[in-house]
Amino acid sequence: MADPPRRATEHKFIGRTPSREVRVPHDRQREATYAEIDRLCKKWKSEYNCDVRALGGSGGPITKFEIYGSGSGVDKTHKEIAEWILPLNEKKSKHSLAWAKIPAYNDWQWSWQQLREQESDQKQQFKGEAPEDVPFSKIIEWPEELLDNEPNILPKDVFGLKLEGLDEIRLGEEVYISNCKTRKWAIQVQGHNRSNVQAAVDRIRKLIQKICYQISHFMENLVLVLDEDEGNEVLLEEAPGWWPFRNHTIVPRLIHDPSIENPGIFRRTVPYSSTVASVQNALKRFLELIKCEKGYYNLSIRYGVFVLQSSSTMKPESEIGKTYPFTSFTKHVETTNGCEVKRWLMNDKEGRDLLTRMMDADKYLEQTGSTGFFGYTSSLTTIQPLLRATFMLKDEHGKVNLVQIDWTDDEDGAYEKMEPRYFQLKPDTSVPKENMDIKLIELNESKAWQFSLVSMMPINKKLVPPAVRSFATGVSIKPDGDPTSSVPPLVCKRPDSSLKFFGGRIEKIYTFSIKGSGYMVDLVGRWYYQGKGVTPCCWGIDVRHKDWETHLSQMERLESGKSADWEDTISTFFPDDGHTAPPPSEAYSSAVYDSQASPPRKGTRVLLEILMQLSTFINDPE
Repeated sequence: MADPPRRATEHKFIGRTPSREVRVPHDRQREATYAEIDRLCKKWKSEYNCDVRALGGSGGPITKFEIYGSGSGVDKTHKEIAEWILPLNEKKSKHSLAWAKIPAYNDWQWSWQQLREQESDQKQQFKGEAPEDVPFSKIIEWPEELLDNEPNILPKDVFGLKLEGLDEIRLGEEVYISNCKTRKWAIQVQGHNRSNVQAAVDRIRKLIQKICYQISHFMENLVLVLDEDEGNEVLLEEAPGWWPFRNHTIVPRLIHDPSIENPGIFRRTVPYSSTVASVQNALKRFLELIKCEKGYYNLSIRYGVFVLQSSSTMKPESEIGKTYPFTSFTKHVETTNGCEVKRWLMNDKEGRDLLTRMMDADKYLEQTGSTGFFGYTSSLTTIQPLLRATFMLKDEHGKVNLVQIDWTDDEDGAYEKMEPRYFQLKPDTSVPKENMDIKLIELNESKAWQFSLVSMMPINKKLVPPAVRSFATGVSIKPDGDPTSSVPPLVCKRPDSSLKFFGGRIEKIYTFSIKGSGYMVDLVGRWYYQGKGVTPCCWGIDVRHKDWETHLSQMERLESGKSADWEDTISTFFPDDGHTAPPPSEAYSSAVYDSQASPPRKGTRVLLEILMQLSTFINDPE
């Protein structure tokens, strides 16, 4: 390498401190021509606004690079230097090959580890005060509707006293965020890069918009009685003895008007437009409320028994056997929300009979994999269930961990244990958070459809307490376990003494596709852990669309201040043809919230008709 030309540019580095140094490992050092280095340095200056100084012995190999710049340009330059140091097609020396045989060795580890450490150290500065010479700044005014709220909601209430709730945006966009000193309640964003400042402002505004939307669209439940025209009185009865849990046992049932010859007419008629509109607007509101909230979400519609919750004013011993006017009953459930749709619908014998009928219903249902995506099956009559175990364990730090383990069948009919998934529940809770409450009640049957959107926070396996991981490892299929029998096919060991067992269940899930649509129905047999044993098997129904999991999966990776990219919430989740949502239009812009009520859509009506067809199949077999 020609030495004099390289020295000709040295003057511009005099008195400057490099933003980052990249040392070249000894076995990666190589010579390069001045022309090659000059071309690369000009490229990095042009693309990333970074000056780069290559150092090495006179006429010898490059030993170190110094980067002079700021912001993300330094990171991008560092990455390209690392790629130059280690070409993908290089022939390694004998010494390099010997070194690579060490199990812990990784070609890229030296560079990327260094990059991550330097990135972390560099980005921590953005948690402090902005330097005086930061060139770009923007002010975000705090909304009047939050200041006028009773009680008022201030930036410190949402993001913390020092706005520490915005640290993810600080580090991600490399900006300084502070309470504005010149405007009361405003937030100031400063940075070295104009586009980074604007990106941070956009993300903060989305978070503020989310708070405003949540205040104006708080979680209002929707309760609709589908057979309200078929009777005038409601009788309160006692729950049957097969229920696995009996903490609530008051079961309401509509007394049919004798003048109505064919009860259940609502299942065989087109849903009222008012019903479609009410359900659609509630679905839209609940889904819009979570589109900026990171987490794991599961959307489903369960069909289960309908029960009133016991309370000091609603005691089984004093209420069972009483009759109430229909209007009084509906007022009670709408104003107190004192009702519940259980996960169970029928006992073991009834569930097995329904399974047999579903396996014979090839005009209405068709086969799919045991999970809807994986698994193997050749016909309805040979379908095998997916097995699932779910446990809640409280660790020594007081955190409630939810463990979920699946077993799927392969083409040979054998079951394979999947990698356990771990979630963390909110403090002082033992169940996932419910983000949706829509109930469609079939009061004469004492059953109801519950639209459910539960959420949890997934946690990395490395962060799960060892005792919890050990417990998950110990859950297995019994050597003689039969997934089709009435006995639970799985077994688990006693949890470690550091864990508190909060409950769990074992499920066998038979999945069928509903012909002519993208919807699937799960017939689920469940055993619940109770005391030192499990309850007898009971059965329930869950309905879901094949694409819901895909639409919601992006929420697990959501960054603070960003939202899900659902162009039209209703058409995305409830497509007009019942199959697939339309592709995003070219004019689509990611507005965070759409609070406008919309007229009844075909897709919502299609879903309600599918639910009523399924209800007819279950309740009116003839």
